[in-house]
Amino acid sequence: MENCRVCNNKLVFDEKLTYNLGKNEKIYVCKKCKTYFINPEPFSYDDGEEDLLNYYKDRESGTMERLDGIFKKFITINSIGKCALDIGASMGYSGIIAKQFNLDYVGIEPNKILFENAINNFNVNVVNDYFPSDKVSGKFDFIILDNVLEHVYDPKEFFDRVIQWLNPGGVLFLAVPPQDWLRVSLSTNKLIQNAPEAISRRFTMFYDLQQHVNYFSSSSIECLVSNHKNLKIIEQFHRKAWALQIYKLLNITTGQYFIQKDYN
Repeated sequence: MENCRVCNNKLVFDEKLTYNLGKNEKIYVCKKCKTYFINPEPFSYDDGEEDLLNYYKDRESGTMERLDGIFKKFITINSIGKCALDIGASMGYSGIIAKQFNLDYVGIEPNKILFENAINNFNVNVVNDYFPSDKVSGKFDFIILDNVLEHVYDPKEFFDRVIQWLNPGGVLFLAVPPQDWLRVSLSTNKLIQNAPEAISRRFTMFYDLQQHVNYFSSSSIECLVSNHKNLKIIEQFHRKAWALQIYKLLNITTGQYFIQKDYN
């Protein structure tokens, strides 16, 4: 496999993780930035099935609550922000919350079923396309990149393009499946691996192996940000403040970050 697609360091085949997972995929790790790579090609979401709608509908209440917390934090960090972009807008929930904050909003969603739901059921401004899209122009004060980067084959190139769409003083919310020392340990635990999906998915980082290309640590995100002198990580996020304190105490990551571009 080629070098790390985050920091360009040499990758190492992780025999233990590959063996314990019992999957056909081979797992590689970058020892420098602690990014894991699984599949050679990203999964296509162009033609998702109807049950994809049910997946999001079952999580609607929690999703709306989480998005409300994200937008409140956006405004706290940049009180003069006026426009928001959601890359991977799915059902269009973020558009509903953006309206409540009187923000100009546009979403980009490649899946046709999710796109049609956003347009027809929620009447939010979403385009059916991949990022970057010729259907969207300008720059934005707030950008949401929520559980997208793990699906992208070249995360550094994708991240760098996203930053180009961010206004000075703008804020990026970046969320990825979290990876840290605890989850690596749990991912090799047979009890966790053999548990029902509702349990194993919560405790192991290696799930959705047919869809996820990359698994990022805090070091991975810091490396992506460090390539831009005008960027800084403001803080990690969890919709429950008490849970965030526990994450900090255990030195594990939520996988959710607020990143700001300097005004100058």
